[in-house]
Parts: sequence; C-alpha cells; structure tokens
Amino acid sequence: MRKLLFAVLCSFVLLSCGNTKPQMELKFPLVPVDTMVVLVYELQLIESVHAVRSYSDSLATPLMLHRVHTLFEQHGVSKEQFEESLRYYQESGDELDEIYSGAVERASEAIAKAESE
Repeated sequence: MRKLLFAVLCSFVLLSCGNTKPQMELKFPLVPVDTMVVLVYELQLIESVHAVRSYSDSLATPLMLHRVHTLFEQHGVSKEQFEESLRYYQESGDELDEIYSGAVERASEAIAKAESE
C-alpha cells in the first residue's frame, strides 16, 4: 500500500513539473503578443471614447462597433481569433502580463507625448 501511495505521489510530482504552456486547442492562428498589445491598447481607446460619447450621441455604439471591426480588419484578425488568443494568453499568465504591460506603456507614452505638445 505504501509503495502504491508513493508511486502515485511521485507521478503527481513528475506531472506537475511538466510543460506549463496552456494545452488549449486553437481554432484560429494565435495572434502574436506584439499585435495583442496594439489591439488591447486601441480597443481601450475605442471603449473610452464610446463611454464618453454614449450619453449624448445615439450613433456612439454603431460607431464603436465600426471602429472595432476596422481595427481587427487592419491587423488581419477576426473578433473570434482575438478572443481565443486572449483566452490562451490568460491561461499562460506571463504573456498576458506582457500584453497588458505593453498596452499600459503605450498609453503612458501617448499621454506624455500629448502633455509635451
């Protein structure tokens, strides 16, 4: 019994030390991290403009949807591909941190540039 318990425990330890990359099956090609940084940054800008305009402009939502569609089209990415890639990177952890850190860095650079003008 002890040998069996020891064998099971060892197998758990060995399996937990394996590949830490997500094993998610992708239906679409994975969007590269650098493209995800741009998309997350731009999507945040689009959503911010929508939040400000939606109170006074009935065309704010259709305009936002058009901008999102155009953004994905410019980068050759579908909404589904973006969402699936985001889920993949969420499982990865480190790469998601890299994506959001990159988006925050781009926003900081844009703010600094706007303040200097």
